[in-house]
Amino acid sequence: MMNPLDPRDRRFLNNLNQIHDRVQKAQNQLSSGKRLLKVSDAPDRVSDLLNARAALGSTIQIKSNLGMLKAEADTAEQSISDAIRVMERARVLGTQGVTGTQTAETRSAIATELEGVIQQVVAATRASVNGRYLFSGDTDSQFPFSYVPGPPPSVTAYAGSPATRMAIDPSGQTFSVSLAGDAIFQNSDPARDVFAGLLALHTALSANDESAIGAALQDIESAQDHLNQSLASYGAIQNRVNRSLEMASSQELRLRAQVSNAEDADSTEAILELTQASFQQDAALSSRARIQKRSLFDYLP
Repeated sequence: MMNPLDPRDRRFLNNLNQIHDRVQKAQNQLSSGKRLLKVSDAPDRVSDLLNARAALGSTIQIKSNLGMLKAEADTAEQSISDAIRVMERARVLGTQGVTGTQTAETRSAIATELEGVIQQVVAATRASVNGRYLFSGDTDSQFPFSYVPGPPPSVTAYAGSPATRMAIDPSGQTFSVSLAGDAIFQNSDPARDVFAGLLALHTALSANDESAIGAALQDIESAQDHLNQSLASYGAIQNRVNRSLEMASSQELRLRAQVSNAEDADSTEAILELTQASFQQDAALSSRARIQKRSLFDYLP
């Protein structure tokens, strides 16, 4: 039967194992670049690290969503701007048509040009991003409006639905990101109905009715004002999305730093630890080697 190890031998082996673990840990940190490779490396930091990783993943997803919403808001804003520009042409045509020097023939020619204007406004309502029609509300897979050639020309009723989509910013607050096409272009208020004003002007020009042209021209101007209000609404949405994106970027940087501080190795610290542990290991083995060696027979009874 062999005798148990001498207490001094046991202490030496325990100390040597601890030094070896330090060497191994430092080498692993240098090769992987990570401070935390398993839970036992720093159990007190695991919970904070997991929370930071989850928050970082959520922030990255929110930022991605906001990026897509920015593209949509920018496109919608540009489309309304295009519609306003086209409506200005309609106003100019109405102003030409209301003058007393016009004849039935010249007003008919103006009406024909106005048909092109109406088609351009319809085209502006069909703005899309990634296959989503921006002015169709929540029913964004179909056109909101269609042009129907005359005589007389017309525009179909709104084919979309209310716009209820909401976005979320990194702080958890939600905000609206779109307006429905009927509210912008085919409003229930006649003074804000873009298509009603355009079609009324076309009818008046075709009928060579000077007083009706004047009345329709006023409707055109009111519709322009309404489009400008809708443009301002999308400007507010753009500002909110941009602020949220800035917030998300800042939060992402902070969380990435938090994750890095928790799990990334400090190479300088790891090199110093490896150097010290290796020196201590060599010193311990060298010191042990100088101790008088014992044979196997020393442990026999």
